[in-house]
Amino acid sequence: MEKLINLLKLVNMVAQNSDAYRASLIWLFGSRSGKLRFALLEKLRERPMNANQLSRALNVNYKVIRRHLDALESFGLVRRVAKHYGAPYFVPEDVVSRWDEIAEIASKY
Repeated sequence: MEKLINLLKLVNMVAQNSDAYRASLIWLFGSRSGKLRFALLEKLRERPMNANQLSRALNVNYKVIRRHLDALESFGLVRRVAKHYGAPYFVPEDVVSRWDEIAEIASKY
């Protein structure tokens, strides 16, 4: 998982506005976990929440939520307000501005 997260960081840094960025979004949301990842983004777009709140809101195991938040954070799709335990996550403005593209990919794959 760590190698994958490092790969996603690299793709995010190099190709924010390219086909590689879109391909990475397809990978993130086109897998079996894509629906859950998009549900996380939707909840966080409504308001900042921590992993425990997301776990309860989506009725999904806390550790599963953390794993997907880590992947989304590594890719730059979510950020934490602070690095301490229980800190809320949020969707940054640059991601909100690309919401239509993300939603399209999430719905197709």
